[in-house]
Amino acid sequence: MIFPINIVTMLIIIRAYKTKLTSTANKLLVLSQILLLSIGHMIKKLLILIVFAALYLHFYPQPKLNNWLETQKNTIFTDVSKATDTKVRLRSEKIFTDLKGDLKTFSEKEVEQLKKITGTRDSVNVFYNQYCKEKHSHPLIHHTNVDKICHTISNYQALL
Repeated sequence: MIFPINIVTMLIIIRAYKTKLTSTANKLLVLSQILLLSIGHMIKKLLILIVFAALYLHFYPQPKLNNWLETQKNTIFTDVSKATDTKVRLRSEKIFTDLKGDLKTFSEKEVEQLKKITGTRDSVNVFYNQYCKEKHSHPLIHHTNVDKICHTISNYQALL
């Protein structure tokens, strides 16, 4: 294996010969210092390579690679979010119980749909993003009732 020799490595070798290191332990000490310096040099080259790759991908983006990276990032964020969840969250049924006073304006199909929506936090988030933020019309729920549901969800949005 060829080690890159720089000024610091040369100084270590000169110091070793000036002190006339003859024991095996001292020779191993000098070799380990040289090895550590060469590893540091390789890490420096690897860091430079990573920076160049990042710059290249920044200025010449690759769509397939960007999609793959986005998928990996979302997977990691989801896993970390699940692992660090404090369980101080709103139960999705709370939204249904808050709307019980307004259920007289809902049809039976709308109440069934509302039960499906408030079944899990994920379904509440999907509903909120699709019908409250993006303002799509719901095929089964009247728009005034969708507004009531959106208003109730927005009261608890930070806890979902």
